[in-house]
Amino acid sequence: MNRNANTVAVKAGVSARTKVRARAAGLGIPRFLKPYLFLLPALALVIFWTYKPLVQTLQYSLYEWSMVPGTVPEYVGLENFARL
Repeated sequence: MNRNANTVAVKAGVSARTKVRARAAGLGIPRFLKPYLFLLPALALVIFWTYKPLVQTLQYSLYEWSMVPGTVPEYVGLENFARL
């Protein structure tokens, strides 16, 4: 039965291999977007490991906190920078 399907596809001018490729790539993702999808996991890791700690450091700089477990941080705003 598969042989008949290939014969019909060849007669129609479309090879069976082309049909398989079309089916595999049929997710509907535009071709120009595919490289960015491959870069997305690496970009997510860079954001998580680089920018998240940077933002947390800026956030911690606005609090008076000894970082001892059980103590509550006190928001002081830019007062920490005024003392410099």
